[in-house]
Amino acid sequence: MPDVLIVDDEELIARWARRVLETNGYNCAVAFDTSAAREHLAHGQFDCVLLDVHLPDESGLDLLTDIHAQDPLMAVVMFTGEGDTAAAMNALSVGASGYIVKPSSEREVLIAIKAALHTREKAIEHEERIETLERAGTTSFELEQMMENLQEVENKLRDAQSESAFRLARMVEFRDPDTGLHLTRMSAYCRIIARGAGLPPDRCDEIGLAAQLHDVGKIAIPDEVLLKQGPLTPGEFNVMKGHCRAGYELLAGSNSALMRLGATIAISHHERWDGQGYPQGIEGEEIPIEGRIAAIADVFDALTSDRVYHRAMTVADAAEMIYANAGMHFDPRLVAVFRAHLPSILEVHDERHAEDEEALAHAHPKRQVPPAAAVTPAESRSARSGHPGGRGGAQRTGVSGPGGAAAA
Repeated sequence: MPDVLIVDDEELIARWARRVLETNGYNCAVAFDTSAAREHLAHGQFDCVLLDVHLPDESGLDLLTDIHAQDPLMAVVMFTGEGDTAAAMNALSVGASGYIVKPSSEREVLIAIKAALHTREKAIEHEERIETLERAGTTSFELEQMMENLQEVENKLRDAQSESAFRLARMVEFRDPDTGLHLTRMSAYCRIIARGAGLPPDRCDEIGLAAQLHDVGKIAIPDEVLLKQGPLTPGEFNVMKGHCRAGYELLAGSNSALMRLGATIAISHHERWDGQGYPQGIEGEEIPIEGRIAAIADVFDALTSDRVYHRAMTVADAAEMIYANAGMHFDPRLVAVFRAHLPSILEVHDERHAEDEEALAHAHPKRQVPPAAAVTPAESRSARSGHPGGRGGAQRTGVSGPGGAAAA
């Protein structure tokens, strides 16, 4: 199993991380400062370092730089405090594989370490291929051509998977135009939140692509429910909830990792942190992090977008609703990430909504949303917060319910 060096001056955290990793089969050593860490690195063989940004004797970023000077392929995952995104971004810019925000969960530590080791493994395989070709007498020009060809094949495969996901997601748009416009915005929001949560860049892109498939199960929902321009009855809402399982069943058996990730998001993006979501009613970290990310992106976009049954909330009101539901509907740590990266999210919001309004005007020239005067603020909030009279009825808190802004 891989060998991991844990470097953290907080003894309780270091020993907790060691227990988590060793329980899952990793071999671990612990250092409480950079001097001890350097001793371990000088005399041991490690595959990954779990490194705190702030250490008493030296910055973790300085140690990171030295580690990569000695071993450019070493996997390094940074520990950082909540809200310390500047340090995390600096770490990524100088070669860290990812970062974890304290306090973190066992699942987050394991995901980050596994992703970092996977990246290291691929980099080592790449180096070994080059060495094999060089030993075989391949000229530098031939080697360069072969590597370019290999990269081209990998890019084409990735593009093909991305296009398949995009086209499959767009199938729903033929029946529900709102869904189609929603896809690109949600995809971008998911990328921003995933990056802010410290997931590896490649994984962030995969989540952004796969998130477009979150509502693909709507192709199984009857038109009289999917396209209804008004409140859904409890029975209709139960039918609507079926889109989560339908999407999962459509995607889960695929040979494509991207499609399988889409299946995970499809079945989990309406779960809630407090266990009151659907379809499985799971809670907390039982919900895959990809689903927790998609839940925030999905609800924020729904609340800030015009629908045939409601006017968009202001961005400020929608953001406050996200904050208010931390620990209930949403993972509180991901809400903190959302809050820290709200300026980037708003850039996407303003840009994409302007593009979508123009596209919608050309595609549906007679389509109108309700005039602002037709819905009072109280009625609008009621429609989104699970009260009768809006498409938000059955969920107790919040931001999703029968057909509500987040339910579709």
